[in-house]
Amino acid sequence: MKHKGAENRRMRNITWRAPPRDWLKINVDASFRKSNRKGAIATVLRDWQGKFITGSATEIRAFSSLEAEALALREALIMAKNLQLGKVLIESDNLQLIQSIKSNSQIGEILAYLKDIAHLLKDLPDVGITWTPREGNHLAHLIATQRATGILSSNWSVRLPATIETQLRREAEKVRRIGRRPTHHEGAIEQKGDQMLTVPNQVVIEAREGTGGEQRTEEQPAFEPEDSLKRV
Repeated sequence: MKHKGAENRRMRNITWRAPPRDWLKINVDASFRKSNRKGAIATVLRDWQGKFITGSATEIRAFSSLEAEALALREALIMAKNLQLGKVLIESDNLQLIQSIKSNSQIGEILAYLKDIAHLLKDLPDVGITWTPREGNHLAHLIATQRATGILSSNWSVRLPATIETQLRREAEKVRRIGRRPTHHEGAIEQKGDQMLTVPNQVVIEAREGTGGEQRTEEQPAFEPEDSLKRV
């Protein structure tokens, strides 16, 4: 019971992570109902201070939740390309999808989307792909869920609903309060080729090799991958 309580407190401390200074971040998520194969995808674009720039919420049809998540990530890449964004991180809480993109592995049910994503990434040399636990992707999840259930209109970003504005303000305030200080001494995992390195008190933002992007690290509240993997 004591261990479970400590775990719950640790997960509550996980929040949205701001990108490095002068970078942007697009968080993505999908809400999907298998019974009717319908759902919605959401994108949220913010700057390094947590300021909202724009976002989208689109109804979709898909065959699986993984396909819906791939659609959401592809939508973020299209947004980055259409808006001609420079340094931008795209963040999802679906570990399977992110690992597939980073390792260039193939998953049959989303193969077409993976090819689209790879093609878009070639045109976006300063775009990085990152993973976060679900607790760090709350706003995108909220928007996707509200769109899928009909609460949210497609033009929500023009005039933010109170629930979304409140969550934006809460996460921006946490960014200002936490700053770049780590909250404990757990490390994030960085992969360089076949070598796994532990980076204490840092969240590693990986750029794709050969695309001109940079690898950056930022000090953030860390999380234990073993705990977070259970929630993906």
